[in-house]
Amino acid sequence: MNNLIIRGLTLRQPWGFAMEEDELRKRLENRGWGLPKFMHGQLIALHGGAMPKGSNLEEYWEDCEYGNPKLAEAFRDHFTVLDDSDDWFNPDDNMELRKSWLEKSLYPFVSRIYAVARVREVWGDEIPEDQRVWAADGQHHWLLEDYVSLEQPVPCKGAQGFWTLPPDVLEQVMEQWRAVVTEKGKWAKLSETLPGVRHLDVCQC
Repeated sequence: MNNLIIRGLTLRQPWGFAMEEDELRKRLENRGWGLPKFMHGQLIALHGGAMPKGSNLEEYWEDCEYGNPKLAEAFRDHFTVLDDSDDWFNPDDNMELRKSWLEKSLYPFVSRIYAVARVREVWGDEIPEDQRVWAADGQHHWLLEDYVSLEQPVPCKGAQGFWTLPPDVLEQVMEQWRAVVTEKGKWAKLSETLPGVRHLDVCQC
């Protein structure tokens, strides 16, 4: 009997926001290393990293300004609801206001597992057209398919690389995941394409 392997993967902020926000729906993860063969086509638990602090917070805003334009536009739209400013990246603005807004907007994704998806590495034309805006030059691209948001994100500490979920966290994540895929009628498809799903044997080896 095959086992289902599920590992955690921690993502730097604000990529949880970009994945969960309806207008963005980011489904491409960029990494400096290739996806291990044993993880290709497997499920991963997507975990939001900690909030940036101190000088890192200012760096974070600069990344938003000069980084991905789609993300910057979405952040600007959200932030101006509170700030009503066209120049929301002005370093002279109130950083405390930005921090407060950021914490509120990213709260569901900070130190929590917020989604489960199947991962595979893609190149060139394999990247769906609507995801190419997220593809970073010189990086490995991991496509997140069969994406399932968790209604109640699960608090958990993260780590670098792929990591093992604590048993109680794994149980909470899988319970929510199973409920969603069953309700949406995805069970038959997933049981055919993911080893171990049919029998729900979860291996963290």
